[in-house]
Amino acid sequence: MQKFVLSTLLAGATISVAQAQTKPGTVLLGGSVSYNSGKSEATTSQASTIPKLATDISSRQVSFSPQVGFFVANNLVLGLNAGVSSDKTTSSQDSYSGVGTPVAYANEEILKELHLGPFVRYYHMFGEKAGLYGQVGGGYHRSTRENSSEVPFSYDSESKTTGGYANLLPGFVYFPTPKIGLELTMGNIFYSKSSYTSQVLSPNKSESKGNSNRFGANFGLHQLAVGASFHLGN
Repeated sequence: MQKFVLSTLLAGATISVAQAQTKPGTVLLGGSVSYNSGKSEATTSQASTIPKLATDISSRQVSFSPQVGFFVANNLVLGLNAGVSSDKTTSSQDSYSGVGTPVAYANEEILKELHLGPFVRYYHMFGEKAGLYGQVGGGYHRSTRENSSEVPFSYDSESKTTGGYANLLPGFVYFPTPKIGLELTMGNIFYSKSSYTSQVLSPNKSESKGNSNRFGANFGLHQLAVGASFHLGN
């Protein structure tokens, strides 16, 4: 009888620990921060009578995507996620007219993106520390792209895109501690609808407008992403 009571108490304690990180009132905090930069250089030789032409390209990417949610029921989270990112690519390419020395022309492109919207996540735990989850999200997105060029017959331009998005993200979670979840995803299903405006700024200003719809699924090892989340309870 004592063994039965002790086993029952231990089982109850295990269930309590397993539910602690996904019980109502728990706060979910997550997100990602990334920085990437790179540089490439190349030299082209066409003939002995033509100087070597150099091409230099450098890029930098910064992104920040916070996420916060609240468990409104066992295993069920309602929350909000956001993201901002900035990409800058600068290039310099030599051009040769046939006389004199090569002339270097510079080109710069800057892309900025923003998204903001709610999400719903549900966990299906297999035991004390591991489980699967599915997350459905959507919201508003906006991006701007600016391009400035010194290349002959290439003109400065800018474009803006605004619209909405929705996605489904399946994932796996492992809890090394009740407050830390290590997450693994391998892609998502997405839909977006947006409108865009593109302008050529010089020498004569021109404008074009349009709409786009996209639907797709990206899954596979090339989509593998590892993240972490914090589960803060009472």
